[in-house]
Amino acid sequence: MSEPQAKSRKNLKRPRGLLGSKKNADPEPSAKKPRPSDPEANLDPETIKVQDWNDLKELYENALDAFYGENPGSALPLVRGVLHECARLVSAHEDPTIIYSPLDHLEDTEPTEFASSFYTIYASAWYLMYHFARTDSSVLAEGEPEEPVAYLISALKACEDGQKALGVRKQDRAWDLELIWGRSLIGAAQSQTGSDDDGGNEPPSPDSKMSQLAGPDIPTILRKGMDRIFYAVSHRPAELKSLDEDETKTQNERYARTMLFTAQDVLALAENLDQESGSSTSQFDETFFKFAQELFSHVLGVSDTPEVIRAQGTLGEAQVLLAMGAAIAERLEGNETELGGETMKNNAINLLKTAITKFESVREQNKHSQINEESEPLFLEALVTLANILPEGEEQDTMYERYRAEGGVLDGYEEETEDDVE
Repeated sequence: MSEPQAKSRKNLKRPRGLLGSKKNADPEPSAKKPRPSDPEANLDPETIKVQDWNDLKELYENALDAFYGENPGSALPLVRGVLHECARLVSAHEDPTIIYSPLDHLEDTEPTEFASSFYTIYASAWYLMYHFARTDSSVLAEGEPEEPVAYLISALKACEDGQKALGVRKQDRAWDLELIWGRSLIGAAQSQTGSDDDGGNEPPSPDSKMSQLAGPDIPTILRKGMDRIFYAVSHRPAELKSLDEDETKTQNERYARTMLFTAQDVLALAENLDQESGSSTSQFDETFFKFAQELFSHVLGVSDTPEVIRAQGTLGEAQVLLAMGAAIAERLEGNETELGGETMKNNAINLLKTAITKFESVREQNKHSQINEESEPLFLEALVTLANILPEGEEQDTMYERYRAEGGVLDGYEEETEDDVE
């Protein structure tokens, strides 16, 4: 499924102290050093540290604006710039978090930023690099790892460093760190399946970096990822502080799209895991499908969600229901008389009927859009799968007729002619 593109809501700004690139292929921007004639040369070191931190945040916002804009690829040099600045701050200060979250911070004073904020940015930038490497490795520069897994490992390391920063200050988990941590774990799970070209489909060895950072197997990694994502979902503030109306709308739109993309990834993983286990067990495990379903539903509950994102959220819900119904139907082939078979059959029928209703909603609201085109083959699949498992009779015949009326083709079916009737 193609990712919807939302227009950027503000022009890119060049943060103070950053060099502008003449073209995307130029080296990533880096912070300038104050010259004797530069007003910044007279600033005290603490002020410069704070400016460096504010510049990094602004550069990161610019990167996100570009990534969620009409040309996501334009974000790549900015993301490289974020990584460069993060590495520079780590090298210069050892612990950059003390710039905005001093260790001697009074306990009765509410912090304005999570202590992990720096590492959330660092991990997010590594995750964006993972996205670029995963979707088109040709955009990578010489010397940058081609294997997406390398960027995930760096993202997971940054997440652990962020958690340490919180622990030192005895602060609770930060929802934004948990979100990028969870997404990175989902990426790690993808890298171990045949559904992605992330560097192999073998489980990580016990002593590998990925195993140490993520987990020993796909189900474990996926569960850990969803635990962190659901924490982020339940702890994200309903109203974001210090943001005006436009900024709040932009943040909510980004968040909705993040949930959508994550749900799509989880659904792909759930289907892959089910295919691997389907031949060896008659029992259907809906756990990971339910994860995806909850995320798609959450997309629809985010304020300021554009209609195109909402439509894809509804389409995603329908896809989950179809995937679950089809998986159960496949297990029922030739096994209807087994213990619990009738219950499974009724469950599959209900799932598929609900999926069809949601597909119809998508079709009705998006008659002339690409989303409608994407939903058509899935709608047909839901119709014929339901028809196949319905008891013989009028309802089954009606469903087959509807499938044919929508353009579906039944193997071995020949339409009756007037001569045949006579």
